[in-house]
Amino acid sequence: MSTQKFAKLLGWISLAVVAAILYLGLWPYNVRMASGAHWQGNSKNGVLGIFPPNNVAWLKDGAGLRFGKYGSIFSKTDFTATANQTEGCTIEVWLEPAVTEDFTTTLAFSTETNRLQFRLRQQEDALYVSHDTPGEKQRLRRQRIWIDHVFQQGERVLVALTSGPNGTAVYLNGKLRQRYENFRLRSDEFTGRMIFGDSPMGHDTWGGTLLGLAIYQEERSAGQVGEDFRKWNTGDKSQLARVHSPRALYLFEEGNGRVAHSAVAGAPDLEIPETFQTLRPRFLQPFWTEYTGDSHYFVDIFLNIAAFVPLGFFLRGYLKIGAGIRRDLLTTAICGFALSLTIEVGQYYLPMRNSGTTDLITNTTGAILGGVIFGTAFVQTRIRALRLKMSKTKSRLVEARKIS
Repeated sequence: MSTQKFAKLLGWISLAVVAAILYLGLWPYNVRMASGAHWQGNSKNGVLGIFPPNNVAWLKDGAGLRFGKYGSIFSKTDFTATANQTEGCTIEVWLEPAVTEDFTTTLAFSTETNRLQFRLRQQEDALYVSHDTPGEKQRLRRQRIWIDHVFQQGERVLVALTSGPNGTAVYLNGKLRQRYENFRLRSDEFTGRMIFGDSPMGHDTWGGTLLGLAIYQEERSAGQVGEDFRKWNTGDKSQLARVHSPRALYLFEEGNGRVAHSAVAGAPDLEIPETFQTLRPRFLQPFWTEYTGDSHYFVDIFLNIAAFVPLGFFLRGYLKIGAGIRRDLLTTAICGFALSLTIEVGQYYLPMRNSGTTDLITNTTGAILGGVIFGTAFVQTRIRALRLKMSKTKSRLVEARKIS
């Protein structure tokens, strides 16, 4: 095979690899989702939706919302601070998890300046609560608590966090589970936009059923929390608004539509978007904040490196043999970085993806590794042998045609 034809072959393979990487990196639907592009509206007046539908639906046999694998709801406006902010506050969430195998964000409050102001997470069967508060020089300081064996698949549980000057108490179904003296919440932490079912920055979705949510601007006693559980559990939830005057109370009794209203005045409505969205997507999140240290993190690193190795291999071959570029490895690295940057910028606009710098590093590393592999003596020897074999095979075919 001539050098020119071999270089053209490498060029076409490189383009095919680029197309495959772009498809996998920018396709807006997760491959595990049952639905991708979908028709919004009726058959006559609808339009083709390019983002996945929001998997949130009203319960048919009672009050509540069911969250599928990818679903979330937001407050339509900010929860605002009241004039008499106190050190006492309580939040009660009546829910039923679908699984106890994932690490997910159940509920969060987020502002522009403090995106993870408050988070309530389900980590397998454990409850994880964190809040970011301004410390020295206004740097955010994260405090967290962890309670094991809180959630069971398909089992309803009322999680109540009540906090005051002496710390925070965690109640499960009206019974005290744990008290934390050094972990304190303030009522002004439940401000900004509220999101249920996902992290404010996305890609941390929770699955299950949300049956009710209440926020109080006071620390509640063990007796009050126990009475609240009785009302939630017996269906006498409307009494919560009349007796204790919560700051916000969502009973999810609407049964249809895309808005859930608070049973008390002054709290914002909760919106159920038609398509799955991210409240506050991050653009090129710094790699040191993306680090988690779990097995999924290292698997992703391996896959991101491996995905760009073929690109580096074939692209360096084309640049070296076909284009005759002297600094072919450096050019390969720059091209790999540019392709990865294109994907990360695009993923900022996709709710199923995260835009981060870790992928920039791993993808570029993969492209360099592929280029280095192409330049090894072992590969070069095999390429020369393959080209010679292909040339001999072509010569034999030509001779055979002449004879015939």
